[in-house]
This record gives sequence, structure tokens and C-alpha cells, in this order.
Amino acid sequence: MRVPEVARLLNQVSALARTQRKVNLLSGENFNVFRILKLESNEVRTHSAFLGELLNPAGSHGLGDAFLRLFIKTVNVPEFEPKGAKLRIEYPVGRINDGYDLGGRVDLYLESAAGDQCIMIENKIYAGDQPNQLARYCAYKPTAKLLYLTLDGSAPSEEATGRLSPADYQLCSYGKDIAKWLEGCCLAASAYPLVRETLRQYLNLINYLTGNTPQNFMHAETKQLLLSDLASFESAAHCRNVFEHIQQETTARLKEALFAAWETSFPNPIILALKYRIRLGVGCDRDGFHYSFRVTTLEGDDAPTEVVTQLVALIKSINHGFKSNNYNFGWRLFHASGLGHFERLPVEVQFQHANNISALVEAMIAEAAVDRHKLLSRLAEVVC
Repeated sequence: MRVPEVARLLNQVSALARTQRKVNLLSGENFNVFRILKLESNEVRTHSAFLGELLNPAGSHGLGDAFLRLFIKTVNVPEFEPKGAKLRIEYPVGRINDGYDLGGRVDLYLESAAGDQCIMIENKIYAGDQPNQLARYCAYKPTAKLLYLTLDGSAPSEEATGRLSPADYQLCSYGKDIAKWLEGCCLAASAYPLVRETLRQYLNLINYLTGNTPQNFMHAETKQLLLSDLASFESAAHCRNVFEHIQQETTARLKEALFAAWETSFPNPIILALKYRIRLGVGCDRDGFHYSFRVTTLEGDDAPTEVVTQLVALIKSINHGFKSNNYNFGWRLFHASGLGHFERLPVEVQFQHANNISALVEAMIAEAAVDRHKLLSRLAEVVC
């Protein structure tokens, strides 16, 4: 691959991008209320709340069950009766027991008026899976249709599915299924301009988060450019490989820098009632970059269940984004790094972080420090 050919392609695509930015500016495409308010990745406050309002026949949109009917058609659940259906967000299905095979909260819970049909939606933007999460929901309502919704339609982890088989749940994606559904909703709301434009704003946000390129000027022209000659096609493949390498390299640099800074930022554990030790840890795994709180006795043994239970409730009252598992009473993905997954961040944000790892590390340290301080200030509420 010759450098001049790659440079020529990049210059041509850059020129197209500049033209597209001008088009977006003139059309108002860049104005998005969800991004302006920094709500683009908040699963509960933004996505579950917005989807729930659309799916609710009694929602403020005023179109009854029109959106729900379109959704049922999109995800192919024709047996569900939408008339009079009820929608609940963060629906409780019982307390999570010690074996993690019962209980939890369903992100979106749709039930028919007769109560004999149910659709449960597990909504994942960046958050990781919880132990036996999908299996617990199926145990609560074995006859329900269970949808696992992610940005790209990826499958849940074995930790979340437990003994379930892929036939027990259905994969859905924001990039394909929700985007298609929203397009239909926009048409259905054509006589409701405020509703239609809000839907369009949300659809633009989904395209932003999933990397979908609308069928616009730049998309068509870039496609034509790549198909015009072999050199351009090869250059594009080369650029893609280099881009993926940059993503991997940046993630590795971030991990190394973060772990080193963590040791100096949080060297000492929190001591609870002169009996227990609470450590603030950091990790990077399949779920992404996350930080966690673990409690043990001073000797390093597991803390009593009653102490752990109180700490779980306390940390979730401090920040509802915390999850718990068998090892940590509280863990959550870093919001500063795109909720754990650097490579899923919008491209312009990836570019900023790739050129300034130290600033990202500082933001991640500060984020964890805030929750540590809040926890420390409320430990007196724990009865030991």
C-alpha cells in the first residue's frame, strides 16, 4: 500500500466530510437536545424512559397504542395484544436471593390488559450483564417474551443467561431494530409535529451512538469514491485496519495508565467499625473499564451477609448505577470512558482521548473518588 494513495483518499473523504458538516449546519442536524444535556448514554433516565413513554399506550405522545403496534411488528411478536397494555419501567420481580436465581428489576415490562401476555426488555447501552440476569427474569415469568436490547445486537454473556438457551430470548439492536421502528414512528406521527421532531432527534442520537451513517450526501459520495478504483478500495481497507489498531492500542495505554494511577490515588482501604476493610478496586474485562467496592474482615475473610446487604443498599442509594455481585457489593462502569467501552465511543470523542490519555485517567479517578467520598460520609448508617 503506497502512502500517496492513502493520503489522496483521506483528502478526498475529508473534503466530503467538510461539505457534509456544512449541510448539517444548514439543516440543523447538529442540534440534538439529548446530547446537549449529556443524556446520550444514560440507560434509565434517557433510553428506558423514552422508549417506555413511546411504548405506553397511555403515554403523553397522544397516539395511543400506535407506536406499540409498530414495535410489535418490528420485533415480530404478533401474538401480543396492544390494546389496553400497561408499561412499567424498572419493574421489580422480587429481591435477588443469595443464589442469584430469583429477583431483580426488568428495564421495560409490557403486560397485556388481560395479564396473560408479557414482553420483558433488558435494555443495555454500555452496562455489563449481571449474574443470571436473564434467567432470573424468565424464572419470574416463563411465558414472557424476553428481548435483549443492545446497541449492536450482541449476545448476552453466559453469566447473564445461566441455563437459558438462545431460544429463550431474542436479540434486538438499537442500530437496526429500534432505528427501523423509530422511522415508522416518525411516519405515524406526521400529524403531530412536536412528537415527530422529538422522535427524529432521538433517532439522530441512536445513529450517533451506533455509528450508523444516514443515507446522505457523504455516504453516497464516499461509496462512489471507493468503488471508483481499486486503489481507493484498498486504501479504505488499510485505513480501517489502522483505525482498529489505534483503538486497541489506546485501550491498552489507558489500562496501563489507569491502573498505575489507581495505586497512588487510592492506596488505603476504608476501615468500617474497626472490623471490616472496604477496598476500592479497578478492572477492565469483557464488560469494560469499571470500579468496585469490596468488603472483607480485617483478616481478609468474607464479611457477614447482613453487613454486605446494608452496604449494597447504601451504595445504590448513593448512585443508582451501581450493581452488585458475589464478589463486590457495588461496581459500575466508568461514565468518563463511555461507560467502560472506549471503542464504542463516538469517533470524535475517541480522537480526543487517544491524544490525551492523562486527562481521561484524571476524569476516571475523579469519578471514583466522588463515590468513595459519598460512601465514606455515610458509613455511620451501617449497623455492624
